[in-house]
Amino acid sequence: AAGSLLGTSRLYFWLLKYPNEMHKLFRKLEETFKVLREYYYEVTGAERGHLGLADDHSGYLNRRMYEKFTLPYNLRLYEAFGTKDRSLHMDSHMEHIADIITDVYRVRNVDVGVESDIKVLAEKFKGKTIFNGNANWRVLLEGSLEAIEIEVERCIYYAAPGGGYIFDNGGETYANIPPEMLKYEVEYAKKVGKYPIKQGNFKHLDVIEREKRKNG
Repeated sequence: AAGSLLGTSRLYFWLLKYPNEMHKLFRKLEETFKVLREYYYEVTGAERGHLGLADDHSGYLNRRMYEKFTLPYNLRLYEAFGTKDRSLHMDSHMEHIADIITDVYRVRNVDVGVESDIKVLAEKFKGKTIFNGNANWRVLLEGSLEAIEIEVERCIYYAAPGGGYIFDNGGETYANIPPEMLKYEVEYAKKVGKYPIKQGNFKHLDVIEREKRKNG
């Protein structure tokens, strides 16, 4: 919410220059969230205890800054409204705070954006939380079935072994994506990602392995 209100450039600059004032803003946003959540329960009659947070901007903070400016507020909201189930969406990096997500927030489902390294997250999330996402939706605009296949295989190759991963595009599936490309992506993911995962279902392992060696 703060990033949407201030703009990201101002947000990060003010966190450094005016930390006390930013905490005042965050506390006000926290109280506003609580009021709106209670109103949501009142109007809808929804069951309490389930909370999903969307936190796109916090992943650009280093761990120390995250622990100072994000963790306390998110944790209090989860403890107040997520007593039964907790989820988190982040389009920014999660690798450096993965243990906070699993061990402090105790989130059960994580929606991963395209910027995170799925190889790292698969290792850190294994056995601790279900996660989905990371497939780069931009390949759906390239007009190349092969590019789609490689992106599907990349995510499944790194994240699917051992279970706990649900194939999905990172972030959102945006407007103007050709429906036939999205349809092909889903169909190909169902083919490659069918358990038990078999290397014989992959057509582009050489590309993925080459990328793996290149990136270390």
